[in-house]
Amino acid sequence: MSHKDRDHTVKFDYQHEPLQETRSIRILELLPGQPGSSLQCRLRQVRLGHFWRYEALSYVWGDPDLIKKIYCGYKILGITKNCSEALRFLRYEKKSRYLWVDSICIDQTSPLERNHQVTLMGKVYGNALGVIVWLGNNQTRNTDKAMTYIRHIAKAGNVRDTSQYARRVPALTEFFALPWFSRVWPVQEIAFSLACKIICGHYSIKADELMTFLTIVKDFTMVNDYLHRVHVHRQMWSTTMLLRSRRLEATDPRDKIFAFHGLLRRLGASLPDPDYSIPAEQVYLKAAAAVIIHDGHLRILASITGERLLEGLPSWVPDWSDSHPITEIVSWADYEKSQYAKLNFRLRSDSHLLSLWGVEVDQVAEHSVVFQAPSVGEQPRNQLSEIETIQEWLSMFKRRPLQIDPVEFFLDLVQKPWKRLHPQTKKSTKYILKYWIEGLESFQFRQSKYTEAVPTLAQCEDLNDAITACAKKGDRFGIFISDEIRPFQEFLQTLLDRKVMFKTASNRLGIASRALQDGDRIALFRGVNVPMIIRRVDSKICKFVAPAYIYDAMQESSGSWYKLANSHSPSVLQKFVMA
Repeated sequence: MSHKDRDHTVKFDYQHEPLQETRSIRILELLPGQPGSSLQCRLRQVRLGHFWRYEALSYVWGDPDLIKKIYCGYKILGITKNCSEALRFLRYEKKSRYLWVDSICIDQTSPLERNHQVTLMGKVYGNALGVIVWLGNNQTRNTDKAMTYIRHIAKAGNVRDTSQYARRVPALTEFFALPWFSRVWPVQEIAFSLACKIICGHYSIKADELMTFLTIVKDFTMVNDYLHRVHVHRQMWSTTMLLRSRRLEATDPRDKIFAFHGLLRRLGASLPDPDYSIPAEQVYLKAAAAVIIHDGHLRILASITGERLLEGLPSWVPDWSDSHPITEIVSWADYEKSQYAKLNFRLRSDSHLLSLWGVEVDQVAEHSVVFQAPSVGEQPRNQLSEIETIQEWLSMFKRRPLQIDPVEFFLDLVQKPWKRLHPQTKKSTKYILKYWIEGLESFQFRQSKYTEAVPTLAQCEDLNDAITACAKKGDRFGIFISDEIRPFQEFLQTLLDRKVMFKTASNRLGIASRALQDGDRIALFRGVNVPMIIRRVDSKICKFVAPAYIYDAMQESSGSWYKLANSHSPSVLQKFVMA
């Protein structure tokens, strides 16, 4: 930012008048003006629900420095550059426009007002004539192409020309990379809006067009899928809603919870009112307890990673401040145990201790090196560590007395989530897995029966080429899976990132977060659908490490573990107090 863009000499002297009632809000009357003229406004106090002529603005603050100005009468209020650009775009030349803009309509210098107004924001957006999403003056050729294509697909109702879609992927990727799509507040801001328009530069589309597009095309980010689910379905489990928010961005880590206050209240969850005077750790603890009590299940435990940025959090509380958490290794819904196990836990909303009943079934005997997914754009030679790590994992299958088929092991892990992501896949997951493993083995062990036909790493552009080469040589149908190898490999990289393979004392194999240690215990809990790795703190207290995938552990045919997990006998189950 050049010095001439900053209003260094301006004194921001506007002070908000206190709100008169608990349901009072301020509406910004943006006064008319010519392009290039100073921004001028009036702030009007109204009772929420008694003034229907306003539109609500959804935008990213961007640089938080108040480097631009708006005149409120004879006083000056400091605003951000992004806010200034949005208001200049929205201002009419000959008449006033009524808006609700959070940074202006809420007194940001008053923590008490800020706390209270955040509780009303869901209704503020819901009562507005419409919501205007300002993506910024980021208009490029690609964003124009993306928005045109989104409108086209929404109108057509399907993707008929896949080659045209492939050509639009770079433009769509650039569009969805705009900061607004990765922020936490927009989810609430558009979820219950009566009408919503999305503006990028001088081009716009309707939010319904975007949501229709996301219904048809499902291979973009979780952020966009999240917006789609909340906007279209208007409901979601409280736990699911908060867990999905972890990957969204927020300047204040407490907003990962506060941004959903209105939505969660509509679902009936008794979430504590926003209070910016308490630390994030306490906000997260209260939120986790509230959704567990409201939803009546312990789905939240599936997201525990054993790693956290905030110290002092109980082990059963997710660290929402981490926007890049380790992915869940298993889906809560994919384990059969939930059909039989009755939920049994004790939790006070003001306590950091969670009590539940279960049984220890095994312990971690040894674990492998950590799989680290390669960074975007890495050269093939830099992917050697990825290949070597998986090869070390594969070597564990050959040890006696295990003798576990690696294809069956990974098939049990990935088949359901892969099919959910790619329901139209042409080949079976087992078929793709077979050649994924074959391609990996060809690099390190050179023991493949197709060794002579498989290129070396130096000859291949990347691992995907080698896997495809194995498939093509393997049988006459191998040529048809080349289009599915790359997305499958990327899916596995995401699933396995920052995880380890481990062997248990009873010779089972599993995968879990890299936070585990040799000697950690494996426990099954009533009402918890997945095996949990725990660590004893002392004779009375334990901590969760992470959920685990353990091959053939929870299927009805596997015997003792399944029976233990569904036991109703007090002599089998014991009480665990988790800190």
